[in-house]
Amino acid sequence: MALFLSDDADAELARARSQFEAARPSLARVLVFAEGGFAAGLGSTPADLVTRARAALGPVLPGVPIGGGSNVFFADINRDRPAAGDWDLVAYPICPTVHAVDDGSIVENLAAQAATLAMTRSLVGDAEIAISPVTLATRFGPYPGGPPEPGGLPGPVDPRQLSLLGAAWTLGSVKALAEGGAGSATYYETAGWRGVVERDEGSPMPEHFPSWPGAVFPMYHVFADVAEWRDGDLVAATSSDPLAAAALAIRREGRLLLLVANVSPDDQHVTVEGLSAASGTIRVLDEGSAVGAMTDPAAFRSAAQPIAPRDGRFELDLRPYAVARIELG
Repeated sequence: MALFLSDDADAELARARSQFEAARPSLARVLVFAEGGFAAGLGSTPADLVTRARAALGPVLPGVPIGGGSNVFFADINRDRPAAGDWDLVAYPICPTVHAVDDGSIVENLAAQAATLAMTRSLVGDAEIAISPVTLATRFGPYPGGPPEPGGLPGPVDPRQLSLLGAAWTLGSVKALAEGGAGSATYYETAGWRGVVERDEGSPMPEHFPSWPGAVFPMYHVFADVAEWRDGDLVAATSSDPLAAAALAIRREGRLLLLVANVSPDDQHVTVEGLSAASGTIRVLDEGSAVGAMTDPAAFRSAAQPIAPRDGRFELDLRPYAVARIELG
């Protein structure tokens, strides 16, 4: 739950408390922001606003972390730094297209996501860090590619949302935030051209955002794979060339899930080392399987092929922006 509070914050918190008492919602966390905080340079949530929210809502939301941060940019956290121990959590969004919008630049951005976590951790101690939301396009500007053109897509919409690049970038982001120690990460929206599935009525501008009605976007499968293993343990996975390939590894009950993405526009030959299992399965999301993955996701997800690593190694060739799901053990 995100609360945007005005100068009449105490009255607004009293109304929120009454609504929470009546509805008894199941909440993971409450984010508190100052109303109108949609521009860079406004800083993070005033500390006294979080203190008042905790006092008003804590009794009706026992155990729910309450904190603040920035609804715009990490830079506002860095400029207006919250003090360690003041909040249960600190939150900020992440977007790779603030300064440049080309494909290479957004891939280079992936490494910086973990760096923002390290910086924030140095400021807030043991407080939870909530990344919310992660989007491809900036929600409120700036738009480095120029202002939206008349008759074109709205500024906050990026057509790469439904692309293989969107899926590969998403895997790289999940890896960076998970290994960097984020307590939670909220990605995109659910449906529509800023989501992970298309609405039943389809795209309102198919000439600019050519999705199929009701289709799932390739990035959907990244989230589905991670969600199936959400009770596993993260295993460090290192790439010798992070601008070519990214990998996320999860271990559970003696089995290993490895998601490997080609984050480049070129074919990549990838060698996976350090494997202990002698057999497993692989499923690849690429330009050859994308249409089926988008239109019949259940069939695509059940179409894994057997593999047999040799001497703890497995070789694979990935097409541009392909994502491979490897399960071993």
